Amino acid sequence: MEEFAHPSDDLNDPLPPEPQALLDRFKAYAVWHPRLLQVRTQVLDTIWEPADVAFVVVCGPSGVGKSKLAEVLTRRLNTPKPELNGHIPRRALLINTRPPDGTLFHRTDFYQKGLALLGKTTFDRRIKVDVTTAEHMVEKKRPKGKATGYPDNPEVRDAYEEELRLQALRTVILDEAQHLIQSGDDKQPKDQLNWIKSMTTETGVLHVLIGTYDLLPFCNLDGQMARRGSEFHFARYHMEDENDCQAFRNAYLSLLKQIPLNVDHDILMQRWWYFFEGSIGCIGILKQWLVRALYRALREESAELTRAHLEQSVLPDAKWERMRADARSGEAEFQYADGQNSYLSNLASMPTFVPKQPDDPAPPSTLSPKDVTAEQKTRKPKRRVGEPSPRRDQVGTAQAEGEAAHCSFSVPIQLEVVRWLESTVQEVQCPTCGSVSKARLKEQSVVIAPHPPRKSRPVRNVSRWMLQGTEWVLVQKKE
Repeated sequence: MEEFAHPSDDLNDPLPPEPQALLDRFKAYAVWHPRLLQVRTQVLDTIWEPADVAFVVVCGPSGVGKSKLAEVLTRRLNTPKPELNGHIPRRALLINTRPPDGTLFHRTDFYQKGLALLGKTTFDRRIKVDVTTAEHMVEKKRPKGKATGYPDNPEVRDAYEEELRLQALRTVILDEAQHLIQSGDDKQPKDQLNWIKSMTTETGVLHVLIGTYDLLPFCNLDGQMARRGSEFHFARYHMEDENDCQAFRNAYLSLLKQIPLNVDHDILMQRWWYFFEGSIGCIGILKQWLVRALYRALREESAELTRAHLEQSVLPDAKWERMRADARSGEAEFQYADGQNSYLSNLASMPTFVPKQPDDPAPPSTLSPKDVTAEQKTRKPKRRVGEPSPRRDQVGTAQAEGEAAHCSFSVPIQLEVVRWLESTVQEVQCPTCGSVSKARLKEQSVVIAPHPPRKSRPVRNVSRWMLQGTEWVLVQKKE
């Protein structure tokens, strides 16, 4: 029988210890960049002073670095202080939230995992109960005909909350927190948020929920939840913003310098835009991309990380398209929800109103007869109900009553909402009269606000969206 040649079995073995150590060292490296620092500061400020906030929601696209943020926060809060002689004060508990095995989140499993991470394996009952033993955690079955609630055990919850109080934690950080609300019932997000809020109230420990844009329903369920919650956007970088481009380039170069092989930094930095688009502006996706490329190079025992290693490790087109679409959809929803309070911003920009005080005010009773007569002369005479006010007739062709002095164009324009929001340029040039005015969102469409027709003077040099042929393009202001 003819024997076939088999590839070397070494290709199917793990990396040797030394290359694996190089790969692990690179994977452990965390690059500091503006988005990460901004959200880290916002969350830490809320932890040190919650100001009656019961929960914090941090959401962003997949691969932006949310899990790294959770690790950074936990490490920062649990760092030993010199004055404590090496003692590590536990201020934060990091729990990787598990998706439910059934239709609803299993709260008892959550308590068990939290107690185990806190080093609490038993709690006092009449006997010692092992919190990891499933047979002690069986919930009573509800009568038929009633809706099934979340699997919950009050005794284990009491033990978990008591341990949070005893260890004097400042915060519980829940990574992948979108698993809390995975169900088909619209009422579940509010139930889960009430559950989180009640644990914060009972223990005084702030809960930080970090996850994808699926957490957005947690932000503004009602007035009470809006008051007790605070949400932060861990956004990706955008090509339209030069500051974002510079921040991405800096992070990209920092990662390249950490690769333990020969790397032509100049050549790879010249193609930074390729890596920007390939990672959709997410540092986490970029880091995973470089990890895959480094693994290929180490597997081939190459002394250099080449462009071929990187191009072979890029995300497949289908995955890239799906992640990009999810990121755009989540950003549009978050920005829409975050922009609803423009009323207060406009109110704050108004000038202070100070009522004008008379130089020498006199009480009404001291008016002289002469002053009363003068006041009566200046007072407008009363008219009968239904009598129109006197007015001067217009000479010439009068404008028809009810005719608007605005441009006739008022239909939604064929401009994608996500593109309009991402650009941060709200001004749009009317395709009918050429006037430039701010557009607005109406029923998930971009609509040009009512505006007077443009006069003979040319359009000013402003950044604006303009219809060219059949496509809307962004025209940048010339410096």
